[in-house]
Amino acid sequence: MSLVHSRHDSHRGHAPHRLFSPALARCLACVAMTLLGACSEPMRALSDSYSLVRQNNDAQIDRTVLAKEHQYLKVSSRGRSALLVLGNVEQNAAGPVEVWYSGAGEVLRIQNGRLIGATGLATEWMNVRLSAPPDWLSITAPTSYARRRDVMPAYDFGESDVVTVTPIDMPGNTRYSGPEASALRWFAERTQGRIALRDSRYGVLNRDGHAVVVYGEQCLDDRLCLSWQRWPAKV
Repeated sequence: MSLVHSRHDSHRGHAPHRLFSPALARCLACVAMTLLGACSEPMRALSDSYSLVRQNNDAQIDRTVLAKEHQYLKVSSRGRSALLVLGNVEQNAAGPVEVWYSGAGEVLRIQNGRLIGATGLATEWMNVRLSAPPDWLSITAPTSYARRRDVMPAYDFGESDVVTVTPIDMPGNTRYSGPEASALRWFAERTQGRIALRDSRYGVLNRDGHAVVVYGEQCLDDRLCLSWQRWPAKV
């Protein structure tokens, strides 16, 4: 996973991932001309990147100069951090799907705050289907829904889980760094299935009667866990 970095750094971008939208593909093609000064400032959002295999940290994220025209997601895993940029929003009957891209080609797909797709990582989730997950603001007691997913590179197709979401008190050991954490409603999701996964956790803001998930934690397998929050941090 990659860090969209500040104008002061010198690492160059990577080739576009095959799942990039046409708009982002054009954006990344423009990156190749940055040395000629041909790209506008918004195009620099993906022009340079760090990889999570390097020691990126929160201080580097804080120094990053963000293009105001773009929305960002701060993603952390195994003590390293990265910024992803919102490439497009896909309309879906169950709710819009946000598609987030790193400069190195990793893609996260998030729907109603839940990770429903991840490609370009050591473990990938594809073709994720959720069966009527409850609306966040309606949850007052443990509630369950079904999930099916394809997992690579293990070739586990149609992996089936029962996910139970439960309201919890504000946890004290998250990576959430935004203001007024106590103003958020917090939830945990426990997975029951063939593959054991650590509980997921979410911080949800009630914005004029609409649930906005500003923070999430979710594991793709027993070794790869991600946390993410909308960036820059604000409520």
